[in-house]
Amino acid sequence: LVSTNLGTPTAGVLTNATGLPLSAGTTGSLPTARLANAGSELGMRNRVINGNMQVAQRGTSFSGSPLNGYTVDRWRIDRTGTGSTTVTRSANFSYGGNYVVDVSGSYAPGEFQDFKHRIEFLNCADLVGKSVTLSFWASGSTTVGSLTHTVFLNYANTSNNFAATTNIGSNSISITPTATLFTFTFTNLPVGASNGLEIVFRSAQSVATGTATLSISSVQLEEGSTATPFEYVDVTTQQSR
Repeated sequence: LVSTNLGTPTAGVLTNATGLPLSAGTTGSLPTARLANAGSELGMRNRVINGNMQVAQRGTSFSGSPLNGYTVDRWRIDRTGTGSTTVTRSANFSYGGNYVVDVSGSYAPGEFQDFKHRIEFLNCADLVGKSVTLSFWASGSTTVGSLTHTVFLNYANTSNNFAATTNIGSNSISITPTATLFTFTFTNLPVGASNGLEIVFRSAQSVATGTATLSISSVQLEEGSTATPFEYVDVTTQQSR
């Protein structure tokens, strides 16, 4: 780096430098800067497709009595009971991005709604034996009685077939009417994760019949035990996925 003829530079930029003195009498390589969740610097860090709800090819408003099936791209609603349900995507910057989805329905005590996202095995098989962190922004409320919210991480019992699933782990969520960021880590994913993963947000009504609402966006599932900022993907790439 320095010779008698060149002298000592006052400033410089090193590229692919090795053999640099790290301390007196010691040489080695410069450390490599990495994200918190090492190994996912490039490619699909967020295994959730359309986690910020920006792609809505079927429309932005859905309703039914009951409503079961896919809504905004990659997201589906399944519920118990026969009451009315609506799913609406709207512009809102309070949930970590440009959009939020409101899932709302009429439920008797003991009934619930599941808002789900499924990840094909080719996008998650490498996570077997590893830790993953789920992060999302959410709020919720009910007009009558009380509401409990739980997030589940499941795997498909057979490859890409979610008719039957096995639970990996679950966490209760203290959701309020104010948009809040939540993070949960699931450790040592079982071999069944190679069949495909399913994220389920469940809102269950208790005490009395009322209208339950879950608002959610910026959903991210990533390798590692630390939640990193939501991975923004341009809408064209997101839609092709």
